[in-house]
Amino acid sequence: MASRTTRVGSSNGNERFDQILDLLNQQSARMNDLEQEVQRVREVRQEAPRVEEQPDNQARIEEELAKDLKRIAPPKFDGKTIGDGVEAWVIEMEKYFGLHNMSNETKVVWVAYQLSGEAATWWENEKSERKLQPREITWDLFLQSFKKRWLPQLFFDKKMIEFQNLTQGSMSITQYWEKFTNLLKYVPQYQMDERFCIQKFILGLRTDIGAEVDIHNPLTVEEVFEKATKQEQKLQQLGNL
Repeated sequence: MASRTTRVGSSNGNERFDQILDLLNQQSARMNDLEQEVQRVREVRQEAPRVEEQPDNQARIEEELAKDLKRIAPPKFDGKTIGDGVEAWVIEMEKYFGLHNMSNETKVVWVAYQLSGEAATWWENEKSERKLQPREITWDLFLQSFKKRWLPQLFFDKKMIEFQNLTQGSMSITQYWEKFTNLLKYVPQYQMDERFCIQKFILGLRTDIGAEVDIHNPLTVEEVFEKATKQEQKLQQLGNL
């Protein structure tokens, strides 16, 4: 089921995203230029180690490169975060990879530098215990191992209970939809059961909204959302919300 939020957009939002993307691309190009300059300076320094200007120049360039990396890099993961924080970190990493169009090999190398503390120690031990060679490590393999370690079964059990008990309450239809679709990704046993999802969503609606939606016998969860939104708007116009 596609998330409803992907259907809503605006020209202003697209322009803002393009501006951010252009800025990131410019920063990425600058990083590449700086990396090349650092390498060039190192080569020159090796050939002429007694030239006094080289160390100062190299230090300045490396300092600028470090600032750029720190400014645009996603946060590090130290292993102290659990649950939703883990998911959020993975999403940030994947956004970053997508913006920079990183290859699988680059992702795996890059993510290692974004781990620190307990998480960094875990990854080194994981590679050693499984005798993984660099060419064998993929982003999917990393994610599988990472989630197995930092997203315990108890986390998914809690999400399932939260999904089962979810109702609209004081939320708007849009808020309820976003909460519903977010929790649904943690209960894969329900994702392919369209009829179950339809009934679960309707039963969680306010009575004055759910009863009206059920009359139309919707065939998809997206259709449930659309009819529920229309009924919410109608009740708002009548002053009943």
